[in-house]
Amino acid sequence: MLDPFELASLIIGIVIIAPVFEELLFRVPLSIWMNRSYRFFIALFISSILFGLLHAEYPVFGFVLGMIFGVVYKLSKSVVPAIITHFIWNVFSLYYFNYL
Repeated sequence: MLDPFELASLIIGIVIIAPVFEELLFRVPLSIWMNRSYRFFIALFISSILFGLLHAEYPVFGFVLGMIFGVVYKLSKSVVPAIITHFIWNVFSLYYFNYL
């Protein structure tokens, strides 16, 4: 069982900071730069590979999530829905994988 400080740190780090930081890092600069040079799907594929490698504990699933978050970013033309989707996934995964 987590003490209140550990729980608060986990929630702040994984649920709030990680989605904002990762989406700003992977969707915005990588997608903008790559969309200028390559087609969208190549940019999405490359940024998703990098996203998967960042999540070394589950790189294939990280790749799939990167693809999903990238499509959300592309369809909405905004990073905010991608951050919200990432946030929702992290809340779900914390609960589902019994971290909470």
